[in-house]
Amino acid sequence: MFLTAAALITKGKHGISIGTIGICSALACIMTGCVSLNEALKKVNWSTILFLGGTIGCANALAASGGGELLALWIQKLFGDNIDIKTGFYIFTIASAIISQFMSNTGTVGILLPVAIPLAASMNASPYPFVIGITVAASCSFMTPMASHVQALIMD
Repeated sequence: MFLTAAALITKGKHGISIGTIGICSALACIMTGCVSLNEALKKVNWSTILFLGGTIGCANALAASGGGELLALWIQKLFGDNIDIKTGFYIFTIASAIISQFMSNTGTVGILLPVAIPLAASMNASPYPFVIGITVAASCSFMTPMASHVQALIMD
């Protein structure tokens, strides 16, 4: 535990990523017998890992293939070539809040960001407000029980 804490505190000096530190720490727990391999595998929520991996992969594919730029151009043409920055921001923020009620907020952000960033660039605007707006709006997924497992548990 102390080695993990020391590695995390000094990560800027040695250049090892947080993910690598986490994996090495987990392996050390298994190798020293603090946690058995079967117990560790039972505790992992594999559906969440597969879902996040899929949405991150989808977001990377949208960004790398130019699909995000294509969708941004389509949205710009849909709302007119003279779409202003505020309207674009409102569209993506509201879309993020609505979509996150029916699917994971992480997936929503992963899908909308590769579209919003090129749209902001095409309007000569900073992408940071779009990123923050989409992320915060997607975090409002607690409004319905479909989007939030905690809300669903409370209703039971």
